Amino acid sequence: MPTDWITAAGLKADAVAEIQNGLALEATLQAIRGASGDTLETLSNEIAAKMATAENIEGTYTLKDAIRIILAFAAGKVSGGGTSSIKFRSTGDDVDRIQATVDSSGNRTAVTLNPNDPI
Repeated sequence: MPTDWITAAGLKADAVAEIQNGLALEATLQAIRGASGDTLETLSNEIAAKMATAENIEGTYTLKDAIRIILAFAAGKVSGGGTSSIKFRSTGDDVDRIQATVDSSGNRTAVTLNPNDPI
C-alpha cells in the first residue's frame, strides 16, 4: 500500500471529531432555524414553497419576480448602451425585464421593472 494513503486504523478518533465539528449537521441546521422539529427535508420544502408562493420579499416583488429581474440583468441581452435608454431582455428574449433611463454620466434616473410572464 502506498505511504500516503489513509486507512481506517490509521485515522485517530480526534481527527474524525474535528472533521465532524466542521460539518453542518442537522442539529446545526435546527439551531439556525430556531426550531427543534424541522429536518433538512422540511427546510428544503419550505424554501421551495416560498419560491412558488406570491409572498412578497421586497415591496411588491416575489422571490420569483426578483430572480427573473436578476437573471435578465446578469444574463439577458442588453440594448441602448451609450444612449439614455437601456433595456435588459429576459433570457428567453421575449420581454424587456428592465428599462432604465440614464443621464449623461450613466446614472439611472428612472427604472421600470417587468417580472411578469410574457404575453
